[in-house]
Amino acid sequence: MVSKDKELVPGSEEPSIRITTPLSRLQVAMVQELLRDTGWKHSDKFHSNMTSSTVRPTYKVTLFQAKLGLKRSEVIDKLKKQVGPVKLEPARAH
Repeated sequence: MVSKDKELVPGSEEPSIRITTPLSRLQVAMVQELLRDTGWKHSDKFHSNMTSSTVRPTYKVTLFQAKLGLKRSEVIDKLKKQVGPVKLEPARAH
């Protein structure tokens, strides 16, 4: 059962974080691990099998706030420390 203090009020969630840099499966797993206990979740979508040097699947990833937890800026800081430099789509208002 989810406690009331962890639920989001509709419309109060932080804007989603869209990572425009295609990520490897390992990087997606790293993102999933860093989001544990932050109140954020991720969705990934297959992007391509080709990279500049090899044939490897890459994924586009979006992070979204599922319940109360870290602020958007804190999640971005953790992401950049864990995964490295990634390009992000500018935040859009709801």
